[in-house]
Amino acid sequence: MKKIFKFFVLITILFVIFTSSCAPRAIRKHKSKKDTSLARIMVKNELLVGMEDNFPPFAFRDEITGELKGFDIDLTKAICNILDVKAAFKIIDWSQKDYLITTRAIDCIINGFSYSSSRAASFTLSEPYIRTAQVLVVMKDSPCNAIEDIGAKPIGVQTASSMISTIRTAARKYGGLSMLQTFSSTDDALSALENDDIEAVASDVLVINNIMKTEHKPYKIIPQALDADEYVIAFKKGDIALKNKIEKVLLILAEDGTLEAISKKWFGSNITVIGR
Repeated sequence: MKKIFKFFVLITILFVIFTSSCAPRAIRKHKSKKDTSLARIMVKNELLVGMEDNFPPFAFRDEITGELKGFDIDLTKAICNILDVKAAFKIIDWSQKDYLITTRAIDCIINGFSYSSSRAASFTLSEPYIRTAQVLVVMKDSPCNAIEDIGAKPIGVQTASSMISTIRTAARKYGGLSMLQTFSSTDDALSALENDDIEAVASDVLVINNIMKTEHKPYKIIPQALDADEYVIAFKKGDIALKNKIEKVLLILAEDGTLEAISKKWFGSNITVIGR
């Protein structure tokens, strides 16, 4: 009787093993999808970077030649030189950036892309490569000299910009700052400022300083920063291999002096933070 019992136990075990190995793929343990983000770039021999072309000194058009120029343009070319792939640029509508990355219409964004916790949940983000500040700019003859002076006067901000949440946070600290007017670009917001349609524009201090220096605009920057800011490179969520490789390339560019040279070319000093 014991032999018969052992025989049936053995048959049962063998049956379980056999049926498990022959189970349909749909009911087998799920395996994580392989990250091919870096391989995809190497195979097509191109890194397609999404950006705006009206964000000096990071990315803008030469007025005579129409050529793309700027810090982020030079940075992208330097990255691609190390990767030994072609640097390609796609001019995008900033409000469409989420869709373009998610659908792989672009490989990444290198274009003054601010870090935020909400963006970190939606994208794979690199370590910061530049630290800057978000500020309010007004006309030189404006009576506003502090954030508190803005009150409920209208503030221009770019559509789909992280600046919107920054202003809302600053409003809890300073009061006011409740009248926001969105524009398709910072240039459009500054035009509205010059036409007295709004009282202030929220933007990056590096961008405003560049405009004041190169175009001699009669602006003044409110001395209190709305918030500190960090620029990162944005990738499709899960594209870890590509992100890791580009971070390694950035370290190489920092160590060999390339990042410093690019920064000094556009800002007069090294404001990059990679490896520092």
